[in-house]
Amino acid sequence: RTIHPGGAGACSSAARSPARPHARSASPSAPTRLPRCAPRALSLSPAPPPRAGPPALSPTQSRRGAMQKAIRECNGKRLLSQYLRDEEGAPLYHCQAALVTSLADLDTLPSKEPWLLTTPKLVVKPDQLIKRRGKAGLVKVGLDWEGVKTQVRAWMGAPVEVEGVRGTLDCFVVEPQAAFSREYYVCIHSLRDQDVILFYHEG
Repeated sequence: RTIHPGGAGACSSAARSPARPHARSASPSAPTRLPRCAPRALSLSPAPPPRAGPPALSPTQSRRGAMQKAIRECNGKRLLSQYLRDEEGAPLYHCQAALVTSLADLDTLPSKEPWLLTTPKLVVKPDQLIKRRGKAGLVKVGLDWEGVKTQVRAWMGAPVEVEGVRGTLDCFVVEPQAAFSREYYVCIHSLRDQDVILFYHEG
């Protein structure tokens, strides 16, 4: 048997290579003693410096073993607007969404997003990975910009409990209200080697 050193001081054996003849043959009754692998020193890189600002979202493990990170609805719509295109390269979806993370944004956002002042009907809702916001009364529709500001001021910092999960409201998405007769649901699940698109006619 020949011995091949493994990683980090581990030993592994392989019996495919024929043993070389020795000058002296061991006694049949004597036990065979295998050479020991010398332990290898592990080279550990220093720990990265602490991140500034709030901690990053923790990744979750999917059923297929791919690492995931949850993203906000506003950022997801921006990704679709940027990358969802037809065969000629024209965008299939145009995102109009503004993210409110502080009360100061209510004064500065109209200069960056002028449509907030000209759109007659807006929708505002928390953008904090909360499911079933409509049933919880956390979606307000048909508001103008002044109505949106009033609603955000009422929500900002307020405690909320949805399906047994408690938290504080501190981030909101504002977008134009779209007229529709039916609602459909789509989920794009990005894996390492493919994208899985889920579509259904009910939530």
